[in-house]
Amino acid sequence: MHLFIVDLFISLDTVSPLVSELNKKGEKTKICFVNPLQDFSNHKLIEYLNKSKLNNNHGMLCLGIYNRIYFFLLKLVMNFPLIILKRLNRLWTIIYKKKIFFNENQLTNFLNKNKFKSVTLENSLPEKKKEIIINACNKAGVPIFCIASGLFTVKKKEKINIDFFEKIDFFLTPNLFAPYNNSILNSKKFLLSGSPRYDDNWIKKLKEIYNYNYDIKNKKLKIAYFTRSNSYNFDEHLKLIEQIKKIKNVEIKLGNKPRETVPLKLSLFSRDELNTSELILWSDIVISSATSVLVESIQRDKLTICLEYLTPEKDNYASFFSDHSKVVCIANSSKDVINIINKFYSNRKFKVIDEKDVDLFLDSFINRKYRGYNIIENTLKYYLKNKNLV
Repeated sequence: MHLFIVDLFISLDTVSPLVSELNKKGEKTKICFVNPLQDFSNHKLIEYLNKSKLNNNHGMLCLGIYNRIYFFLLKLVMNFPLIILKRLNRLWTIIYKKKIFFNENQLTNFLNKNKFKSVTLENSLPEKKKEIIINACNKAGVPIFCIASGLFTVKKKEKINIDFFEKIDFFLTPNLFAPYNNSILNSKKFLLSGSPRYDDNWIKKLKEIYNYNYDIKNKKLKIAYFTRSNSYNFDEHLKLIEQIKKIKNVEIKLGNKPRETVPLKLSLFSRDELNTSELILWSDIVISSATSVLVESIQRDKLTICLEYLTPEKDNYASFFSDHSKVVCIANSSKDVINIINKFYSNRKFKVIDEKDVDLFLDSFINRKYRGYNIIENTLKYYLKNKNLV
């Protein structure tokens, strides 16, 4: 059996294609949540994965009587009215970052009892939580797969490390954008596996899973705009959104990035009318700062606008999307954005994209080497003890 650790939604989104494909190959899997504030048991991804008898959704990983009592009380608090929950933001931050519902010995016993073949976690897991999980795996002798968080779409000059790299067995990266230290890049643990989340077959499968039916009678130009309410330049996004709304015959829907650390009842992304894939499917145009949603937008043949001038973080100086202007529309100002929308409104085919340029783009971002290349299949060879990646 293979254990998959889920924290924020990004980790569920990341590991789901691997869980699905392992089940198809007859391998048992178990999904455990380690974020007490967000339970995705009723999410469509979990519902889809649970259709396989080989997958088990364990729910919250809560070990020991004291932790179970604490978690029970926390669930009662999270059922309080919204007006009360909104005043507890500091509490949610403390619980998410510091409260762990198992210790190293408890988790070691859990791993031994279930005889797991591997444990997979996503790299954005809080450091303290990650350390306990990795140490327990080392004690139990269970191989650890750590998957890079997202696609690292922005350029940074400073070299970066990977926490506890010396203690994990494999680090799976979707591309070579992140400026890791040479000791990491040269390690046999560091594997350029591509991104299973953006595998062509999984992108098609997501349309089936979410089963979103959009109104094709709507003749308005449909724009999906993705942002994050806690970004340092959120006010600039709001100004641009208001400008877009003034364009005639345009309908705009907003999508929030799912990295909030508050209870789902409070989170903006969980209250969005449509999730990321649904919103992209609905749209004619996708607009975002340099984030991974733009990759799915390209895969779904949408006009894609990267807000190059609204960087996700202050220390970003450019994005890797800017290297692919033949595929992605690069906006260096709000005026650029409005001009691109108006051009598309006048001529839906104003930007003709060569398939070869798309292939180069996808190879660069998700390591899709060629059309038909199966990223999931090639990643699973590590799980199935065949380490010769094709």
